Amino acid sequence: MRKFKLLLFIGLLGLWAPVSFGQTTGKVYYTSILESENFKEIIGVTIFKGDFSSFYFPNFSQKSSNTEETSVTQKDPFNMRIKIKLGDPLSSYMNVFIDRKKHKIISREQYFADGDMQNCLTVESLGPMEWEITGEKKTIDAFEAIKARTDFRGRSYTAWFTTDIPIDIGPWKFHGLPGLILEVYDEEKGVKFYMSEIQIPVELDKKIVPPSAPEQLTIQEYASLEQNFEKEFIEMIQSKLPRGTNVGNIKVQKGQSRGIEREFNFADSKTNE
Repeated sequence: MRKFKLLLFIGLLGLWAPVSFGQTTGKVYYTSILESENFKEIIGVTIFKGDFSSFYFPNFSQKSSNTEETSVTQKDPFNMRIKIKLGDPLSSYMNVFIDRKKHKIISREQYFADGDMQNCLTVESLGPMEWEITGEKKTIDAFEAIKARTDFRGRSYTAWFTTDIPIDIGPWKFHGLPGLILEVYDEEKGVKFYMSEIQIPVELDKKIVPPSAPEQLTIQEYASLEQNFEKEFIEMIQSKLPRGTNVGNIKVQKGQSRGIEREFNFADSKTNE
């Protein structure tokens, strides 16, 4: 059941209009259902104050307990199946920080290199998400929600936002709509976020700061490492097989569930470093 703590509303949604993003502090909790987390319901939260916001999963601690499990099944000399599990759950390290003053998004990510998962930060321009606002409406709890659609990094998304709360806020990296995002999901339902609780205003129990990691990369550098995954993966498998085994014909199909972002296209974007 969704809960609301809308102290500024005092039961009158129309009184919200004069309040700008920079004048208030709040938390929006989202029930997150991600294929990378085996479709388990996990609570994420977006906190915001002034020009800063951050999305993270509060019930997961930051750990570097990367685990590796590999099994090899050989049906015949020319047909080999390899299963591998690498790294921590996405929810254990995800943190997306948005700085609207500097127009930056800073995210904690992981990539595969040197036979292991590496923690890093990615930095990219805030940039506009190209939303198509359809005008279709529905009611979500006490709010009138408006439908919008966008394509972003290999997925097609539908979002429902409300101008009853006219702040450019949502889960993960979603932004750019003239109201709070209440729901957003991709057409394959591999990524789903549903608002479950709103607290506005609220006294934050932590300062909104960028996440930390040993290495910082531009989003283009990170994308290049992600695209190099197959080569790195085959090299690791080669190291685990008996000497002399030929893996030249191995094809790696990286599971689409590994993360939210599937594709990177920077033709029309610039990254603030």
